[in-house]
Amino acid sequence: MTTLIATMPSQMTLPISDQQFEELKKCSTVLQDMADEDDDIQIESIFRHMNISEKGVHHILQKKPVIISQEGIDAADKLHVQPYLNEAAENWISTRGSFAPNHCITMSICVDNVLQYRWKDAMRTACKRGDDLTMINLWIDELAPFCVTLWSLVSTVRTAAVLYQKKVPFLQHNVFRFTDDPSPPESLMDVFEYLLIKKYILAEYMNDLFFRACQKGSTAAVEILLINGANLHHINAQRNTCLYYAADQDTKKMFNFLVNKGALLTPEVRSKLIYKQMRRSKMLFF
Repeated sequence: MTTLIATMPSQMTLPISDQQFEELKKCSTVLQDMADEDDDIQIESIFRHMNISEKGVHHILQKKPVIISQEGIDAADKLHVQPYLNEAAENWISTRGSFAPNHCITMSICVDNVLQYRWKDAMRTACKRGDDLTMINLWIDELAPFCVTLWSLVSTVRTAAVLYQKKVPFLQHNVFRFTDDPSPPESLMDVFEYLLIKKYILAEYMNDLFFRACQKGSTAAVEILLINGANLHHINAQRNTCLYYAADQDTKKMFNFLVNKGALLTPEVRSKLIYKQMRRSKMLFF
């Protein structure tokens, strides 16, 4: 699909012909209704009464490549010419929100499944790419519930800030992408710290996330959690400490990391680890 942003003069001296008017009427529900009520409607009086520019009408009637202009969008909105509005909406999406959209464009996206899919794909792509400006330009309040899914794609603080400022809810299961990677990219850890600072990750889950990061071997996540309030000496309902979960790793890296931080090996946890090691080495049979 080829679309162009018009740079033509604002005044059009040539009126549209009767043939063009009939063509316009076919795609305009407003003109169809007027024609049903009055067979002798005057083209000039309609445009003058509705404050519609002839240039905008010519853009609506333009064959491929379609010329997208503010005059055309305004005329299509007043005349209810949905095909042109859909073209304008697709142009707005494909150009990453390069012009300020009329409400009619955003509503066209909301009610058209194909346009809505393309908008969602553009938002996902922008989020993955860390393109916060495109996310802001393409933002549609009516489709904000979809943006909950973007948290799983956020990889920069700038895109996280867009979702935070737009008050997009953060589903707590999304936090596992920060704790489960033993070697996460630095930018992802920056997002994790940003969410912790903004209290977007509930404090009641802090120690549970800390234990999960210990179990998954993510020293970067452990470091951030400890800085932001996780308790190194926390004992959970199963009477386990962070060292119990760190021992699940094949290497001693996490275990030694926590010991160097000051984690204490309680007698109860020591007994559990010995028992676990004996089972791993098949010294117990039952």
